[in-house]
Amino acid sequence: MDLFPTIMQVCKIKYHHKIDGLSLHPLLQNNQTDFETRSIYHHWTRGYLTPYQNMAVRQGDFKLIGQVDYDVP
Repeated sequence: MDLFPTIMQVCKIKYHHKIDGLSLHPLLQNNQTDFETRSIYHHWTRGYLTPYQNMAVRQGDFKLIGQVDYDVP
């Protein structure tokens, strides 16, 4: 979700739509940012037709990990 605003800022293209992502361009330029307070959510699957689903939420020093096995009803 952060790739679109990053590419748009690097290419100096203006966009007027509200989006959820943030540009990572300040990190590429070694500028300080407030990314430490931001929650990051990951969701991924493994296997054919999603037998395993995993998720993680991270904010600062804290991480919540959830794992769903295909045997769970």
